[in-house]
Amino acid sequence: MATELKLFGPPRLILDPSSSPALAAKALGLLAYLALERGAHPREELAALLWGESPDEAARTSLRQALKQLRHLLGEAIQISRVTVELTHAVECDVRQFTDAAIRSPRDAILFDVPRFLHGFVVRGAPAFEEWVTTTRRSLLQSYQQALRTLVLEALAQSRWHDGLEMTARWLISDALSEEATRLSMEALYLAGERAAALDHYREFSDRLERELGTRPGVRLAELAKRIEQDIQSGPSPSPADPAVPRGPTFNVPLLGREAPWHMLMDAWSACCAGEGRVVVVEGEAGIGRTRLAEEFVRWATVKGATVLQGRGYHPQSLIPYGPLAEALQGLVEAPGVAGTPAEYLAEAARLLPELRRKFPSLGTTPAPADAGTSWRLVEGIAQMILSAAVERPTVVFIDDVQWCDNDTCVALQLLARRIAGASVILIVTITAGDLDHDIPGSHLCRVLRLLPQTRVASIEPLSRDEVWQMIRSMGHIQLPTEGVRFATWLHERTDGVPLFLIELIKVLFSTGLLVVNPETMEWKVPAQVGPDALDLVPVSRSLQDALGRKVMILPEALRDLLSTIAVGVGGVTIGVLARVHGVSRIQAAALAESLVKRRLIYESGGSYRCTHRVIADMMREGLSPVRRQELHRALALSLEAAAGAEMSLDMATTMARHAERGGLPALAYRSALQAAEMLSVQGEPKEALVWIDLATSSASGASERQAVDAATAQILARAGWEERPPSSSSALTDEEMQQEDLDLGVLERRAPAVDTFIGPNRRRRTPVHQN
Repeated sequence: MATELKLFGPPRLILDPSSSPALAAKALGLLAYLALERGAHPREELAALLWGESPDEAARTSLRQALKQLRHLLGEAIQISRVTVELTHAVECDVRQFTDAAIRSPRDAILFDVPRFLHGFVVRGAPAFEEWVTTTRRSLLQSYQQALRTLVLEALAQSRWHDGLEMTARWLISDALSEEATRLSMEALYLAGERAAALDHYREFSDRLERELGTRPGVRLAELAKRIEQDIQSGPSPSPADPAVPRGPTFNVPLLGREAPWHMLMDAWSACCAGEGRVVVVEGEAGIGRTRLAEEFVRWATVKGATVLQGRGYHPQSLIPYGPLAEALQGLVEAPGVAGTPAEYLAEAARLLPELRRKFPSLGTTPAPADAGTSWRLVEGIAQMILSAAVERPTVVFIDDVQWCDNDTCVALQLLARRIAGASVILIVTITAGDLDHDIPGSHLCRVLRLLPQTRVASIEPLSRDEVWQMIRSMGHIQLPTEGVRFATWLHERTDGVPLFLIELIKVLFSTGLLVVNPETMEWKVPAQVGPDALDLVPVSRSLQDALGRKVMILPEALRDLLSTIAVGVGGVTIGVLARVHGVSRIQAAALAESLVKRRLIYESGGSYRCTHRVIADMMREGLSPVRRQELHRALALSLEAAAGAEMSLDMATTMARHAERGGLPALAYRSALQAAEMLSVQGEPKEALVWIDLATSSASGASERQAVDAATAQILARAGWEERPPSSSSALTDEEMQQEDLDLGVLERRAPAVDTFIGPNRRRRTPVHQN
């Protein structure tokens, strides 16, 4: 093992793992100086450094004694001549390792305990050495804080707010009066949604400055605090905590799997600050997190000092002309730079924003346009106001759900997208994929925006299994390294990684008592009394039903009926079967199915159509009355029988048997179940064959049919070489269930009152819903 000199913390020399010899303070100080100030040093310099207050002869004598002690411990690692002293590279020093890491990798550099450089080490009667220690400590702290600064900026640029908070906390430990560290800490708190905590942090820092230095925070920090305070005043106030209500689970989680679109937004910001306008189209299916991503960026731009204008499209039946723009432009009334807008354009814009007349009383009255052909003046007035605001500071215009925007708003956004090419403006629009018919204004707007050279398209994809696991670990405060892996896998399979579906499903698990929160650690746990039989099927939450219901309710009746049939079909429905069930031609059925595909409600695979997400299928099935659900099963079974003819496949036989049994067609269920059992037996799957034998038994009527079932059972056992039936280990007739081991979380032995809490309609009530 190489000789090591540790200077972070109390200094010590380590010769081997079991040897750390005691050195006199000045000898250890001399070794520290030689280790950090590489090269040969004159004896006079070293004597003056550590024994400067002693007479020359005494100083030289003390130096010789210290060098003798070091030579005895280090051997040839220290080179001593009559004139100079030099320490070779044979002695490794943690400070040298830190300085190398600070150049190579900031993430490695912050692993060193730099603030504790020579902690508690005092050398008496050596003012020159103390001055050197002070200067060196200051230099090391600057490098350490620069590494932290690099990592904080990197974390905030990648939307890792909590990582940024951790780094700024370490920065402030080393320099509690750093205004930059305080500002970045406030930004991270605000971006993480902790607005009040950000303001509290500002007040604490302000009080500390006043108390210790007699000064006040700088203008930039004060402006940030003012922006956060204005945001708190304009936003909804959080409900006061009720001490009588126990704490429940929280679902705040950092952005995951959104690195590429976030970097696209960061690139747009860089271009915007350089005076190049950008249009960013954020697209994805419902619940995928488009709005969350855009809102995170809008908050980020807010703390950077941007003028932020936000509006959103509403339900297509409430098409108020310029409604989303009027909502967004409210933020322009008091924005700096608006006063530079030419008066004639301000007067035009005042028709949409009457508040401008209160701020600028001298504006003349502009009559409403006589026809649509002259309405461009209003649109130009809006664009001119935004461009004037952008002269003062970067401006972000965010319009959510443009698929619901009226034609006037879409036309205005097209003009604005063209006008911002040379301005410090970012136009962000979010689009729900699948909600765009080809002929609606939002669809046309999307096609136009995609053609512009300044447009970037960010497509949001579902989360992967690993990202779902990371989400669970973060929200559930899970400590063990592999805990929750199977649970995350089950969630991913159930929701396909759509964040909205994930959160709503987890809420249902809490509301039904399948998950609880440890009130001490806030970790997610499984109640001890939950057994495998309790974890059967989980209902779709009411809020998710409402969200998806709005998407489904705007469908034409023919499309809703087709979607219901596909949802009941579960394993996939072919065009031929859809055409038979709905009494239309195959061409008509294909056209209807294609329309649902464009809306991202179903997808086609292997010639069959399925719902894109199990949540959609569950919601559609649960929305059907028992009678209608049974009739759909009946129609599917009969259509499959007609389509099969003499050529019956295993998949067709099992699907037909399942639908016939649930559709009240026992004779058809009996025949198709026997066929499925025979095919599985021939294929060497006796256990699965016996499952369908059970269905045939329950559907049989009359002695002859029961005898046929017994004969088929005997034949299956003979082929398998069994003398009797084995215990049934699976059931092909039940839908996928979640077993207790899938919830591979810790077990909470005693259910504390604090864990039985959930905001929702099913609080403290378990209502498992089985698919039919």
